Amino acid sequence: MAAMIDAKPEYRGEAKVWEALERLLPHGIVAYNNREINGREYDFCLLIEDMGVLMIEVKGWRADKITVRGVDEIVVEGYEKPQRSPKKQARAYRFALLNRIAEEYSLSPCVFDMVCYPFISAKEYRNTRLDTVSEEQFTICREDLERADALLGKIRRAYDALRYIPHDALTADLIVRLRQAWEPAYEPPVQEMAGTAHPYSILSVHPNEVTQAEIERMVAAYFAGTKHVVFLGDQESYARAAEAFRRAFAQRNIEPLAHGLQIGHRNGLVVGGRSFRSFHLEVYLIDHLDEITASAVSYEEGGRSVCCSSACPHRRTSTISSIWSSMHHRIAMFSLQQGRARARPSPWSPVSRFCAAKRRMPSRIWKRRSRWSPLRMTRRII
Repeated sequence: MAAMIDAKPEYRGEAKVWEALERLLPHGIVAYNNREINGREYDFCLLIEDMGVLMIEVKGWRADKITVRGVDEIVVEGYEKPQRSPKKQARAYRFALLNRIAEEYSLSPCVFDMVCYPFISAKEYRNTRLDTVSEEQFTICREDLERADALLGKIRRAYDALRYIPHDALTADLIVRLRQAWEPAYEPPVQEMAGTAHPYSILSVHPNEVTQAEIERMVAAYFAGTKHVVFLGDQESYARAAEAFRRAFAQRNIEPLAHGLQIGHRNGLVVGGRSFRSFHLEVYLIDHLDEITASAVSYEEGGRSVCCSSACPHRRTSTISSIWSSMHHRIAMFSLQQGRARARPSPWSPVSRFCAAKRRMPSRIWKRRSRWSPLRMTRRII
């Protein structure tokens, strides 16, 4: 859910867009509406981290009430004079805001603009020849306000058309500075002001359904620099995690590769039916995971585990050892069933290092589990 800073507008068209933005956009996007810049009031301004600033001009026109005679001559029933191009209006707000940010912060983030017709469908948009006023990739129609994937996809395509123009990144720090200037009562969270120390690596096991908030925390921690190996036991949670990571890579204009990352989003994250991976990221869907552990457990930095419940018994090293062993067995079986090398754990992951070391060790050593826990082995291997 996006952060809507200003009250919902009274006009029906703008009110519908306000509601759609709040409902469909993910947490982290900040939206302003009906504010002035250079003496003129814009409709919506969105701050999208690692993407840019989006200006949206809304026109609550009806398809049967308009006649497009030219780009700057749109006859609308109820108006005395023909209306000018809404795309040109949005473009004017775009450059006015870009110039202000450049003057005040000596930075030039990507500022792009779009037009929104909340009561006109894509077919009506073409039939009325509004396509001569604004290109389709920069136009939000009625259908785009009904589904999150449609709206985010349209915004992403508009950004992709301009992202090759040199610009500064819209970082979390710059968003904090903009919000402090634009919101008198805004107080940044402590972690945004002082910074938060993130662990280098986390291995987590989730036998049951994972909340969307927890998935968003995984995504945020990963892009903050934490290596993640995740085992999930719930199919729906796996699908939501895959979509969250796929969307996050696209929003940050990053192309995920098997052993690295590349600037410039193209094909996106490749998600398999049972696993997906990228640089420092591995996520697996494991059947009957609740037979290994009854509750979620995570393992940070080669240290002690952190359970979701204070009463959880999985804080013991021996239990974590059984989890690691069972995970390796299930992944190995999955690899053999699929018959593909890519289904095996990455050779650079703690899981794979542990498993490789186990194969090299004599079997008699592994019988002494008290001495060779995966926790200690990971440290030795790394």
